[in-house]
Amino acid sequence: MTDLRRTLPLPGSPASVSRPQSKRAPPQKTLSVSRPGTSGKPAANRRATPAPNAGSSGDHRRSRPPARRSPASIPPPARVPEINEALPEWMNQGKLLAGAIGNALAAGEAGSRLQSRIERAWAAWQLGEFTDHEISRVAHLVRRAHQAIREAPKKAVERAYADCAHVLHGGLPSQVRRRVPMESVLVLVRDLRNAVSAQAAVVEGTMRLLGWDELFRGVAAEAIRVAWEEDPPVSSR
Repeated sequence: MTDLRRTLPLPGSPASVSRPQSKRAPPQKTLSVSRPGTSGKPAANRRATPAPNAGSSGDHRRSRPPARRSPASIPPPARVPEINEALPEWMNQGKLLAGAIGNALAAGEAGSRLQSRIERAWAAWQLGEFTDHEISRVAHLVRRAHQAIREAPKKAVERAYADCAHVLHGGLPSQVRRRVPMESVLVLVRDLRNAVSAQAAVVEGTMRLLGWDELFRGVAAEAIRVAWEEDPPVSSR
């Protein structure tokens, strides 16, 4: 008995009274908030959002698309200057010339005709890079030579040719004198005697001494070549 009492609770003892079991609350279901139009389960083929880089904020920002580059092959539209009849003629001519050159430079290209025109304008602009002082000096010497050879008597005209040629050649600017031989000046003086007028003699003599006749002869030859390429002549005519 002694051993059983040690192991079995006696009637009326606290151990024999059954304690009421505490009711446990049923487990609550965790509701997952899903986006409209999607189920709570993640799609199998949905791409996982990459983790943000270190040092960056948690919000994912879309990268900006690269800026559009304007194609260099498309030239800007050509601008045609307006002609104002109230302006002087040289101003309208300058506007047309500057507009054509500006459009060609903006486009980066020009046709054969426009290139030839620009070259002719440049040749007329620089005129061999002679200064106004040099041009005036040469024209003055040609006028004096024409006057002297016209006044020379026929009996001494050969001597007058040589004297006028030496004076004319010796008085030329150094830049002109280096390019014109004495023989060419002597031929020029002979031609001056037969000039129609003093003005014609000055223009012809100055052009030949400064090389403008060769310059504009080359310009004319280039203009003819371009014209034949742009509008070839009909062989049957």
